[in-house]
Amino acid sequence: LVTAWTLTRVEELLGRTPMSRSWRDPALRVIYVLEVGRHLHVITEEEAEATGLGAARVQEDARRALFYQSYKVRPVRQDDTDCARIKYYETREGLGASRAVLLPDFEYDAAREGGFAAIVSRDLMITAQPHGPEHREAARRELAARAVEAREAARYPTPPVFLELSIEGEAARGEES
Repeated sequence: LVTAWTLTRVEELLGRTPMSRSWRDPALRVIYVLEVGRHLHVITEEEAEATGLGAARVQEDARRALFYQSYKVRPVRQDDTDCARIKYYETREGLGASRAVLLPDFEYDAAREGGFAAIVSRDLMITAQPHGPEHREAARRELAARAVEAREAARYPTPPVFLELSIEGEAARGEES
C-alpha cells in the first residue's frame, strides 16, 4: 500500500511501471512486491502476464497470502479510553500497514462501530473502536493525536492516512494529511 508519490519514485527507480491497482483511498495504490530473502522484487503487469497467471490471479494470490499471514496478528498494544478502544497493530516484516488492504474484515469490531484506522508507518496501523456513536468524534480526535505521536517514533514513517471504517460501505473514505 503506497502513496502516489512512492509509486512514482518506484517507477523512476525501476524504469518500468509496477503492477498496481486503486484502493478505497484515492491517494493510495496497492502494488505487488515479491520478497525473496533480502531482495524485494516489484512485479510489473508484463511479468504477471508472462507467468501465465495474469494480473488478476497475482492480485488474488497476494491478497490471500496477506490474509493468511494476518490471521494470527494481534495488537501489540491496546488502550481503553473514555471514548474508544485503541489498538496498535505493529509488525517488523513491513506488512503492518499493508493490512489496511484487508479492512474492514481485519478489524471487524472497529468497523462495526463506525471506527477509524490510521496508517502511520510501513509497520504500524492504529485502529479506534468508538464506545458508541456518541463517541465517534472523540475517537477520531484520539486516534489522530496518537497517530502523530506514533509517526514521530516510527522507524519507517509514511504520510499519515486516516480511514473511516464501516461494514456496509467498507472503508467509507480516506484522507491523506
